[in-house]
Amino acid sequence: MPNLTTKFWIPLAFMILLACLSSSGTPPIHERSDSAWSSPTVAVSPVAPEDGGVRAELADLQARDGLTIADYDDHGLRIVNFEKRRAFRGKPIPDHRAGGGTITRDGTLIAFQLLRLGQNPSVALGIMKADNSDIREFLNVRSPGQMCWSNDMTHIAMATATQDMGTHRLGVLDIEKASVQELAAHMQRLTSQCWSPDGKQIVFESDGNVMIQNVEGGQPHVLTGGNAPTWSPEGNWIAYLDKREHSYYAIHASGEGKKKLFHSRNGVAGLYWSPDARTVAYVVEEGGLLSLEAYRLKVRRLQDNSEDWVADDAVDCCANIQWVRNKALIARIESEPQPR
Repeated sequence: MPNLTTKFWIPLAFMILLACLSSSGTPPIHERSDSAWSSPTVAVSPVAPEDGGVRAELADLQARDGLTIADYDDHGLRIVNFEKRRAFRGKPIPDHRAGGGTITRDGTLIAFQLLRLGQNPSVALGIMKADNSDIREFLNVRSPGQMCWSNDMTHIAMATATQDMGTHRLGVLDIEKASVQELAAHMQRLTSQCWSPDGKQIVFESDGNVMIQNVEGGQPHVLTGGNAPTWSPEGNWIAYLDKREHSYYAIHASGEGKKKLFHSRNGVAGLYWSPDARTVAYVVEEGGLLSLEAYRLKVRRLQDNSEDWVADDAVDCCANIQWVRNKALIARIESEPQPR
């Protein structure tokens, strides 16, 4: 007489085996991640463990796509060569008529403080091409400070000094109309990554708080306590520095999802997001008390915390830096004579 137990288990085992084989050929279903550096909305290239780290990856992207980090001051435009760990300087405009400024993400235009010695106003806003040509003057913008290009390059958010020069206001310039709209009566710091991707909001620092302002008007509201906020390129996160904790955080614009990114004992400025939001750049203070200017530009890949430094020559304390993609710009500046 056949064993009933055997008759039952053999077909059952066969059915289980078929189910396992069938499921093994089906791609797994991944839940959507809410993080900017792993979101499926961001183009993320797979990174091998033996890739050589974040600086090697950036050097490859620079050679292939023209990715660099840039900032602008009275000495001209400066770009970073990741492989050489060196900053290269472009020529300043003639007669040193420029103060600080910021460059667009495509590396074509620079907004800057236009110095007008003996004229009224003595400091206005200037916009020019990255090769110092086609300067356009906006004399109705008096004493501009930190600046931030909108993502579509049609507007510039900026800090403008009040009449007593003791405080700054937040305003937005419509470049085509040459008109300025005042949005907030008081602010302290505006980074080069202040705009939401949809162009409807601006993030800035005031009285040690991260503030959000609607471009259409109204009162700004406090998002959280923190310094030097920057908006990630796809809009998922706002990063900021908590000086009390010596740490960098990220939070959603809704005020939810706050997470600590990493601790930095000597970080002195904001985090600046790469175009794919996988890497951030920031400035740290190095050296002892006898060093008058000991700052270093560092990069950090958020998905695995690979970190390295990429420049320490002529790095300013709190440069308003920007990630730029422009191979022609890099080639031109690196070919120019460099100051000693």
